[in-house]
Amino acid sequence: MFGIGRRIKQSQVAENRRVRQFILFLLDMLLISAAYYLSFRLTLGVRKSTIAEIEFYEHVFLQTLPWLLGLRFVCGLLIRQYTWAFRFASLSEAVSVGKSTAAGTVLFFLFCHIGKIVDVAPPKSVYIIEFLLSLTCFGLVRFLPKYVHQYMRTKSRIADAAPGEYLRTMIYGAGSSGEMILRDILRSRIYPYDVIGFIDDDPAKWRTSIHGRVVMGAACELPELIKKHQIEKLLIAIPSLKGENLRAVIDLCSDYHVRFKIVPDYTKLMAQGNAGPIMLKDIQLEDLLKREPVQFDARIMADFFLNKTVLVTGAAGSIGSELCRQVASHGAKRLILVDINENDLYFLRMELMQKAPQLQMRFLITSVRDPESIKKIMLEEKPQTVFHAAAHKHVPLMEDCPLEAIKNNVFGTLNVAKAAHEAGVHSFVLISTDKAVRPSSVMGATKRLCEFVIWDLLEKSKTRYMAVRFGNVLGSNGSLIQILQRQISAGGPVTITHPKITRYFMTIPEAVGLVLIASVQQEGSLCVLDMGKQLNIESLAREMISLSGLIPDQDIKVVYTGLRPGEKMYEELITPTESLKPSDHPRLRFASGEQRIDVQQMLSAAEEVVKTGDNTAARDFLCTWVPDYPSE
Repeated sequence: MFGIGRRIKQSQVAENRRVRQFILFLLDMLLISAAYYLSFRLTLGVRKSTIAEIEFYEHVFLQTLPWLLGLRFVCGLLIRQYTWAFRFASLSEAVSVGKSTAAGTVLFFLFCHIGKIVDVAPPKSVYIIEFLLSLTCFGLVRFLPKYVHQYMRTKSRIADAAPGEYLRTMIYGAGSSGEMILRDILRSRIYPYDVIGFIDDDPAKWRTSIHGRVVMGAACELPELIKKHQIEKLLIAIPSLKGENLRAVIDLCSDYHVRFKIVPDYTKLMAQGNAGPIMLKDIQLEDLLKREPVQFDARIMADFFLNKTVLVTGAAGSIGSELCRQVASHGAKRLILVDINENDLYFLRMELMQKAPQLQMRFLITSVRDPESIKKIMLEEKPQTVFHAAAHKHVPLMEDCPLEAIKNNVFGTLNVAKAAHEAGVHSFVLISTDKAVRPSSVMGATKRLCEFVIWDLLEKSKTRYMAVRFGNVLGSNGSLIQILQRQISAGGPVTITHPKITRYFMTIPEAVGLVLIASVQQEGSLCVLDMGKQLNIESLAREMISLSGLIPDQDIKVVYTGLRPGEKMYEELITPTESLKPSDHPRLRFASGEQRIDVQQMLSAAEEVVKTGDNTAARDFLCTWVPDYPSE
């Protein structure tokens, strides 16, 4: 029963298609005939021909018309122009129509002048005029209905929409991405945008029109245009726009309730298999920090990791999980993931088993505080490279729990580093922090001691130990950015400790990519990443408020709370005794002149402090053993 109904429906569709094709064929024949006749009339009119000449060429017209119609029909069949869905006709179809029309004219000329299908051929100007008229008619028939339908549909959907359903929108970027976005918006009903026009910083594009929307000016004119046209949405159609330029655009809109979307980097989308005709996304802070992508020699990375066993501690964390993802992409044979966080490690397991099914992996639940467990894992797995990312990183929490910071950060690093030495690991990379430089916090002080621990082992072991320092990363668990986002979602206020406080920021993939590059370098025990410029936290918070379509200090209050315990006004990447020298990679630098302490005495003192269980004694210990750590 269902099969019969389906066949009837298919038959009806086929019949409708044949009727449509036949009507289009008849219309073409009529237009060609009219164009051919008009070309004769125009040619003879210009010549001021006699009545006898006109009657003679009318006879030539009637003799040659069937040939012209036949040739045009054959050329049309060859390009299948009667089967096109002209609702979606584009430049490629227009080019095909042009080629088909030109081919028909050339063949008709050859038939008349060489093939001698008639005794007297039409005047040569007739061929040119007929070609131009026919091409115009074909274009009007095939493309004008599409744009009329598109225009009427856009007008009707906006007119029939409920108030606020379609946002008054401008597109920043009148290039190919901007044209593609507008075309898809006009063609589809799913996008809630009423595009008013474009802005672009290229003066050559000003006052030009794209699908009926005018390029109104440059980005600097945004405030005036937003007020004049009551713009509610700005679509950023420049995938290569640098972060500093994007922040400037957002600042221009900060006094208005404008929301933003941006075209993502299509090279990344295609690599992930997610590229589509239009994929606008909300602007993320990663877009505001966008720098030149990290470049590296894929051959060197492959040579280093290919068929190797790599162990990552803190594998379920923000940095550790990205290390695992990127190591998996460079051809490692085995990946050992160690963490005490079973939930996040389980979700990472599911992700990696899907993305890298060929990779041998072990997911191990243990703490870096357990020296016997860590040693057993190292001796069983025998990794060639270890990335030590496990640590307590939250500055305010560690101020209240200095003993826990010493246990986890200092002794955790010691346990993993010693086990790496005993297992004959080739290279050990400590994920350090800029907060270890002249530390003002317990967390920074303990990470400074971690650096001393691995440098002490460096002098006694064949394992190559290295510390890599970098600043804040976007998207890490419990980061400042997450806190600001929650405050904005809750309606404020947004709390800033000080209006002049600054921080370095990097995206997690960017930082981890540079860590991997540092790990394959053959020099230095302390590597410092190029973090770019420090950003003002207050400016960043205000930009985040603007990205939400809200106005800072009006919709969301910005409140200053004062510096927290252990918090610095700005970050540093090297100590006063250290100096930087360039490496083979422009985004990496190696430090020399590192300070040293008696690590064995320090560890003995740390053990005594841990036995006391006294947080005050722990703080005194840090003041004694960490250079430049405050004593107050």
